[in-house]
Amino acid sequence: MGIYVRKKNPVMIFTGPPLDENKDFEYVEKLLSFRGRRVVCGGTTGNIVANFLGEVIEMDITTMTREMPPIGKLSGIDLVTEGILTISKCAEILKKSNCDIGRLPSGKNGAVMLAEEILEADSILFLVGQKINEFYQNPLLPKNISIRRNLIEDLVQYLREKQKEVTIEYC
Repeated sequence: MGIYVRKKNPVMIFTGPPLDENKDFEYVEKLLSFRGRRVVCGGTTGNIVANFLGEVIEMDITTMTREMPPIGKLSGIDLVTEGILTISKCAEILKKSNCDIGRLPSGKNGAVMLAEEILEADSILFLVGQKINEFYQNPLLPKNISIRRNLIEDLVQYLREKQKEVTIEYC
């Protein structure tokens, strides 16, 4: 018999701007004080964090592909990606790989890197802003239905089926 002991590896994924703009920095502080890996998904969300830090997101164009926008870099944040497109592609990658990190596609892009963060984590906390980006809304759905929210809820359900410890907090 053997015992493998290591530190817990939690990750917080902050995606989407908070419903109340006045609470933006409150949620950024929550992200920055999180003891674990920190991920930001979304241009507006990234800019909120960058403004708080007094920085500008530095883009890493070496991670850009025909399908995926480049990742960004910010102090204290382990991964900065585009939002809806990246999360959607990440969910597709996770399903195709059956949540097996050894079966993830090769290549360094935001979706693969996000999938790696999720699979390497023991627990995942999604901090999901509920402000609706009209650009991503389907005109056939009611105005209060957020594509981001539905995408995250589907991903969380899949991860829980794969025995991942996942929590969602809406802001």
